[in-house]
Amino acid sequence: MASYSRSTELLINMKDIPKWEKGIPYYNQKREVEQFWSEELEKIKNGVNIGGYHIHPQLYFYINYFHAAIPTKDARGDSKDVVMHPPLDDNILYIIDSYKRARSENKGLLLFGTRGFGKTTYISMLTHQTVLTNPVGLFQIVGGNKVDLGHISRALQVSFTNITDAFFLPTLSKDWTESIEFGFKDKSTAGKSYKHSEILITNLEEGKESKSEKGAGTSPIGYIGDEIGKYSFREPFETALPSFRTDEGYKLVPILSGTSGNLDKVEDARKVMEDPSAYGLLSIDFDRLERDVPLDRRTWRNDYNMKFGTFVPGQMSYRLEVKKLKTNLADYLKIKDKELAKIEMRVTDWEKAEKRIDELKKSGIRDTRDKNRMYYPITLKDCFLKTGTNPFPTEAIERTIKALEDDGDIGKNIQILRDGPKFVQAFSDKRRAKVSHDGGVMDAPILLFDDLPQTPPEKYMFVSGLDDYKLNVSGTDSLGSFYVIKRRNMSVNSPCETIAASLTTRPNRHLDFHRQIETMIECWAAECLMESADVSFEDYLEGRHKAHLWLAPAITFAKSKESRNNKNLTKKYGLYPSAGNNEHRLKVLVDWCWEEHVVGVDDDNNEIIKYGVEFIDDIDLLKELRDWEPGKNSDRKEAFSHALLHAVMLDVDNVRPKSFRKSMNVLNTGSDIDWYGSQKPKEKKVKLSGAYGSRRLNPYTIR
Repeated sequence: MASYSRSTELLINMKDIPKWEKGIPYYNQKREVEQFWSEELEKIKNGVNIGGYHIHPQLYFYINYFHAAIPTKDARGDSKDVVMHPPLDDNILYIIDSYKRARSENKGLLLFGTRGFGKTTYISMLTHQTVLTNPVGLFQIVGGNKVDLGHISRALQVSFTNITDAFFLPTLSKDWTESIEFGFKDKSTAGKSYKHSEILITNLEEGKESKSEKGAGTSPIGYIGDEIGKYSFREPFETALPSFRTDEGYKLVPILSGTSGNLDKVEDARKVMEDPSAYGLLSIDFDRLERDVPLDRRTWRNDYNMKFGTFVPGQMSYRLEVKKLKTNLADYLKIKDKELAKIEMRVTDWEKAEKRIDELKKSGIRDTRDKNRMYYPITLKDCFLKTGTNPFPTEAIERTIKALEDDGDIGKNIQILRDGPKFVQAFSDKRRAKVSHDGGVMDAPILLFDDLPQTPPEKYMFVSGLDDYKLNVSGTDSLGSFYVIKRRNMSVNSPCETIAASLTTRPNRHLDFHRQIETMIECWAAECLMESADVSFEDYLEGRHKAHLWLAPAITFAKSKESRNNKNLTKKYGLYPSAGNNEHRLKVLVDWCWEEHVVGVDDDNNEIIKYGVEFIDDIDLLKELRDWEPGKNSDRKEAFSHALLHAVMLDVDNVRPKSFRKSMNVLNTGSDIDWYGSQKPKEKKVKLSGAYGSRRLNPYTIR
């Protein structure tokens, strides 16, 4: 009688495999049959060592037992799905190696990258292997998209249905789209049910149960959050985390996965992706990613300083119509072993794959090209490109962000103090507010991007814009934001508006924010165009008899019908956020970002062009513009665009600094002169088409 207790041979290479008698429990099987399959189960649980290389349990299961429907061409060239053992390739090995590292470091695994990297295949394989080897446990799969979860459901059904008889799990109940309960009913005990394990598939975007609470209270053996770029997954994931923990760390490796190009709920994905360690997730291991990638094909080289999860680049996609190269596991691992050499492998053809992606990025209309760049990202930054909804020059923005980061030119954290009639700066150790603020108090510093004027300059050399916040909104992620900008042509080589300073914060007391704004306005003599929906800053200045001095009078770009029907458009100061005003303000900002400026010539006497957006030194503002989409909270963008619009209108009306205005003395004169020459601020009605473009003049030019 053969003994298999010391066997390290792979099942797929074995001959004369003992046959499992279907319908007979394991304790009634022949001894050699029971012994053989018990040994195989141990390999599925613990893996096996071959040639000095440890075949991980997941890898052993994948090679020998897992089945999937693989698109295959028949003799006529037609493609159809054929159920088979999928070939081993560098994709699955890369993911399993990342899983091993996550387990050893007691972290979760975040998989994100190209479409078609085998995510669904890996999820279904891992689920099956885990459920098979962990009796009386719950494997939870959550998502926010019915179609994507449906792909996983079908893959699970194929795998569980086609497993060898020895490891076939009968079901007590099954709905492959929601819940599969494995076990059996004992007829000898009046049909008593014995539960083995369960798979729960939950669509967090459907159902009446609270999204954040689904999964809470369970004690799962596995957890997968699928397509995290398509739903608000972060809160449900954080709610589920306590059920993964023990006094010895995670009892499982929670997995989050996603593919680039369909990021409807991108902010959650970006927050976690840009700081995975903060969520107990594994950070990218560039050494493992690059293990078999030629040096000149490492397209993500400029991303080494970025935080990210486990990145799967576009070159590894199955959808590129580029065949993977044939090899074997021994050659891939560079281990001489006959058994490992029997395991066929497929590896990425990095050169041809990159060439194919380059072709896709150059074909079709711009929107299609951008989508292809996201579908098959070859850099980490490609994963979060936007198409269609983002009108800003994202490539120029990314280029500017990188240049500022490389140079360390990110502004100074300061506070501004009064010293008699002068202003002085002091270093501030306050933390800057994050671009994606989580809500609550955030007492941040002033950011200085230019020299601080010791005494105020002439009025209208600088202007400012304000986007305030409402105190009665509990738990909001809104911040107060304020920008001081220098108008164009105020000095040599200043063809474009530039940022002098900014403040984005939410201190414990609203009054503290208003005091800082007041100081900044008076330091730069920067008249402020504010959003007039919230008048708390106006009330603050009115109480100090300064509103008429420092607040820009009301202006509107709303259509006449909208203006007649909305009493809020008759505000004394600022710009009311009506549909017409918001639309025009956004257009002014977009046009300004795309505006081209000649800043010199190169060695070949060609003009050097910079977009307006490349004059922005505030990295956080640049990130808001890069990530902007309709309806998304963008406090910095709002404040900056108000300041910019104010500068534009001063140019349109040919208003320039005047020598008669002597900074601090004006504060006590009671003068009420505004930019239009009237004694009382009046709302100015401006045609929608005439606020930007051909009428932008040098502010010093007299008509």
